[in-house]
Amino acid sequence: MAQATGPRKVQAVREWLVGDNTMRIAIEVTGEFEYRSSRLHNPERLYFDILNAKPWIDSRRVYSKDFDGKLVSRVRVAETARDITRLVLDLLQPVEVSISKLTNPARLIVDLRPANVPAVPPRLASTANPAAPPPRQVSSQEELLPVKPLASANAAASPAPSPEPVPAPGPEPVQKVMLPGPVLNLSSASAAPGGVASMVLSLQARSERETVALQWDLSYPSPQIGMEDGDLSISSAAKSAGKSLTCAGRPQGAGMYIYNCILAGGTERIPDGSIALLTFRVRLGARPGPATVRVSNVLAASADGKALPVEPREADVTIR
Repeated sequence: MAQATGPRKVQAVREWLVGDNTMRIAIEVTGEFEYRSSRLHNPERLYFDILNAKPWIDSRRVYSKDFDGKLVSRVRVAETARDITRLVLDLLQPVEVSISKLTNPARLIVDLRPANVPAVPPRLASTANPAAPPPRQVSSQEELLPVKPLASANAAASPAPSPEPVPAPGPEPVQKVMLPGPVLNLSSASAAPGGVASMVLSLQARSERETVALQWDLSYPSPQIGMEDGDLSISSAAKSAGKSLTCAGRPQGAGMYIYNCILAGGTERIPDGSIALLTFRVRLGARPGPATVRVSNVLAASADGKALPVEPREADVTIR
């Protein structure tokens, strides 16, 4: 009776590749569930709220895992409101998303593929709409079938559009190629209230253009974690390249603190690897869960004075 009426548990998150371009993620729940989903921007991410459910993965209420792939950098799971478990996928590039809600066992299947890869015609119906008829029983073998494109969990199904005429082929447009900029990575950390959490901000070049200077904003929830003098420092590798790190901090809105940082000096390239060390002091009254640290508004300069694109990053200090 408790299993039938009480909150479900989100008990596992599994991922694997389907074919050459599709990443499949399975969110396992202990019973029948409803969900809602949406996209967030700057940085790009996708989230799913499992309703009337609590997280319990590897006997933990908070879960995160880094992915070594081209589509998703990390998955994060936590209870964001009472009996609502949110799963966040941090995206590395624009993606097409397909989802399917399956039973026996209960799970949500999320398919991700690069935005320029054509979708396969769907064969499984989504049951995201609570007013829709209950899903049919799906065998475990059918889990590998293509699924329906992403739609809001509460949106009613729309009628199929009428076919449009196919235009006559013409000359292909000339594609403008832009050299990729460097990639910033931010490690995650964990600590108990009163403890210290250390994070590393690192740089990875993706083109022949050498990065000689960087500028970024570092923000974090100040009621949960904080910094003292010397807690934001340059790495030895960046310092040996003749660089210096200058940061100025200030409050930003309610409960947020932000540092504006510049890493520059000379014309030598910034070497790949660690560029800055971040030490956070967890407040004694901090509540358990993730405290998200964000690196945004990133600007990079090459040796020839050109601006290089850099995607924002974020990571969690998990408070135990």
